[in-house]
Amino acid sequence: MIRKILSYLLFLTLFLGSNIFGQDNSTRESEHQAVKNAMQNIISQYPVNYSSNSEDDLKEEARGAQFNKTTGVEDRKSYLMNGNRITVELYNYGGIGPGFGGLRNINNFVWKDLGYVFQFGPIVGALVQEEGKVGKTAVISDGLNDYISPLLQEVNPARITEQWQWQPLPGYADPDQAKMASNPADDLDGDGKPDSWPRSWYNATLGQYVWPGFLSQNVTNADQEVYWAMDDRDNIEFKYFPFNDDSTRKGLGLQIDGRAFQWSNALAENTIFFVYTITNVSDKRLDTVFFGIYGDPDVGGGSPENKDDHGFFVPPYSLDTVDVSNVPVYARSMVYFYDPDGEGNFGLPLGYLGCKFLESPGNSVNNFDDD
Repeated sequence: MIRKILSYLLFLTLFLGSNIFGQDNSTRESEHQAVKNAMQNIISQYPVNYSSNSEDDLKEEARGAQFNKTTGVEDRKSYLMNGNRITVELYNYGGIGPGFGGLRNINNFVWKDLGYVFQFGPIVGALVQEEGKVGKTAVISDGLNDYISPLLQEVNPARITEQWQWQPLPGYADPDQAKMASNPADDLDGDGKPDSWPRSWYNATLGQYVWPGFLSQNVTNADQEVYWAMDDRDNIEFKYFPFNDDSTRKGLGLQIDGRAFQWSNALAENTIFFVYTITNVSDKRLDTVFFGIYGDPDVGGGSPENKDDHGFFVPPYSLDTVDVSNVPVYARSMVYFYDPDGEGNFGLPLGYLGCKFLESPGNSVNNFDDD
């Protein structure tokens, strides 16, 4: 029983006086200031905690730590996207940015020589009925490489190399090389197959390998695109069995097909787009499901630069606590991360990191535009 349950379009963008929407300078500055004023208004109503915590200590202790591979992670691959002004390493278990093991200001969502992301990644949760339990259990599937402690990462506490996470599915990249499938891709051995593509993408009718484009086959949709798929069968923490005839596959019985897009056009050169299509491939119905993006921004770099970062969600319309009437519509419904002092490592100027869902499923019968 296969049911598509969610299809989300997300974008991450960076700006520092960047004319990403084509306005003249005065209009752009006025609109940016309106966003800043809205954020400052709501933040002033709440205390800010600048005290250090154990999260950063854990990060530093784990830097360079090695995990022995197990069966579930042997096909994990990555790809360094740099199709526009953002450089970020992606992973076929869902990671946007490397988390542990990354190189600051090298592959962790770098823009204008500064890093902005430790790791982001998709999470999906649902309420399910565990065997032998009264009431439902919340099961969460993710692929985060953000913490080292078995108490904070989805791993077996008794054996931390056993990861209860998203794992890549075979058939979406050549298994004999280290990169995720991308378009364009190198063909260094000259055999006619882009090196990162699986051989199953050969089209005998056309006599060539064909990229499975987002809109149609063999069509390039962006200056740089990455494609992968993963499922949550290794999320074996709970006694929930989504497949009636296979007790080894657990999780929620979900598959995610993921795509990332970059355009070098001036209107999108500071932005990266992600599309996640999530399918319930299990034998059981999921009636309570949520999707989200976990985000660990490090605006300007690691400690101590990330000690004073702020985050703020600009709502789609004004609330009792915040007035967004002067904020342009395109800047609403977005989460912003920023550093109040505007300075990163080496004194370089910092921009704002924005994260926004552009499209999602909606309720077609509630007479409200909620997609």
